[in-house]
Amino acid sequence: MSRRLLSNAHGSSRHGSSRPGTGRGPSSNQRQRQQQGQEMPTYEPPSFALDARGRQALAELSKNTTEARKYGAELEKSVRLLGESVAEVNDRFTERKQVLARHLERRRERAADDEDEEEEDDETRALRAAVDLLKKEVPELTKRCDEGVREVIDWMVEMEDSRTASANTVQEVEQESIRAADRAAAAQARANWRQQQRERQIESGQDVGDDDEEEPEEEEERAEPFKGPLKRLHDNKAQLHADYEGKSLYQRYGLNNDYIQFKKLWHDAAHRDGKALPDASKWFSSRHNDGEEDGDEEEEDDDLILAREKKDLRCPLSMVMMQEPYTSAKCNHTFEKKAIQEFLKSHAGRKARCPQTGCNQEVSIRDFSLDQFMLRQIKRAQRQDVDDDDDEDDQVEEHDLSMRVTSHRNIKKEPRNRGTVNAEHDEEEED
Repeated sequence: MSRRLLSNAHGSSRHGSSRPGTGRGPSSNQRQRQQQGQEMPTYEPPSFALDARGRQALAELSKNTTEARKYGAELEKSVRLLGESVAEVNDRFTERKQVLARHLERRRERAADDEDEEEEDDETRALRAAVDLLKKEVPELTKRCDEGVREVIDWMVEMEDSRTASANTVQEVEQESIRAADRAAAAQARANWRQQQRERQIESGQDVGDDDEEEPEEEEERAEPFKGPLKRLHDNKAQLHADYEGKSLYQRYGLNNDYIQFKKLWHDAAHRDGKALPDASKWFSSRHNDGEEDGDEEEEDDDLILAREKKDLRCPLSMVMMQEPYTSAKCNHTFEKKAIQEFLKSHAGRKARCPQTGCNQEVSIRDFSLDQFMLRQIKRAQRQDVDDDDDEDDQVEEHDLSMRVTSHRNIKKEPRNRGTVNAEHDEEEED
């Protein structure tokens, strides 16, 4: 491989590549050939192990993860957007059902007061049509979001497996080179022994080959066929892919933090009544695969139900309501992003024991990520606080109004009372 690279380098220098200080670039013929494109020669695997320079180049190539990080960031963004989408469509469906339920309740109350059965009006029919349409479309949209998240997770695993396969290939090539060097040294030792034997036989006048001294034995263990870096890389990737394909859906996604976050968002949007999220082992039944959440008629095993998480929305470090909740993938504890960053920066290596009381997990900033489910809970709590404040203001205004009306009525009644008393007193005096 190194000889091929050197040959190509010499060839390009002979065909007009610029040299330092000359200011000359490729010739016009060479540029034309480059623009037109030339078919690459058929790949020929190397016949010998890589030398030190080749191994170093391979190691540097495996460590170049700039593009992989960009790709990984786009995949993470895709998972986040899919989670927001599944929450949005299920929120819309849930809100429409609630609006329809309140509308029908008001109609029933009016019908009870009028004692007449009221026919459905245009508004009621429009609300029913909207709910029926969402009932038909939301499961399909949810299913597509679910499939999209799983596919993105598969790509994430593939990217991580590629990185692992590349690192394993570097180690195997290094070991292959060491074994090749050992075999070459052993072969050289045998060749030296034969040469020494011939020289001694010639000096002693013996016929060459008549010496009874035994030749050093060749190792019984046969060396494995030489593969080369590319073949090893392909084999490593194929093995990791086969291992992943052999896992169950629960092992692929039920234990994946990104999918768990997605599932929580989906369930929270579809069930605002506090219904518990089923255990991950139940997420991959036929109902869930069809984009449906648990119905009321589905039997639930109490041992496989996860109670709705009651997390404090305040950061354990700053003790204020979180704005950017970051949760650890190791211990599932959540902190305000800025607070946990400052905490970890103050420790050597930016690693420390989780600051949550009673947790002994060692964490780093790489273990934390934005918790969309917690962020959703925080925003909901903030909206609820605003609504509660508005209700309190309305109650205060109603109370003040009631006090003013009562005072006004008392002021008006007082003259009438006095007049009545005076009239009665006058009547008594006349009698």
